[in-house]
Amino acid sequence: MNIREREREALEILEAQIEGTIPEISELERYKLGFCMLDGHITGLSLFSCGLSYIPKTIESLSFIKEIYLRGNILSSIPDELCSLPVLQILDISE
Repeated sequence: MNIREREREALEILEAQIEGTIPEISELERYKLGFCMLDGHITGLSLFSCGLSYIPKTIESLSFIKEIYLRGNILSSIPDELCSLPVLQILDISE
């Protein structure tokens, strides 16, 4: 299925940041790398231990995202844009 353009661009920025591909997966898990989709929208994202030190502001383009797992990264801050995600239910930034 095709990802909406703004969401695809946000995903590409994240892929450039981690220097790798983020695959589509059927089921989101905390300790995996991947994203889930529904009706052309990214609804879940797991970036386990990717060496992320920050989350790009383009994350706000993922307006249908419900779950974000960022375990095992070295985040120094959380962008305010995460607060504007209307359906976000889970944000996991634990070690």
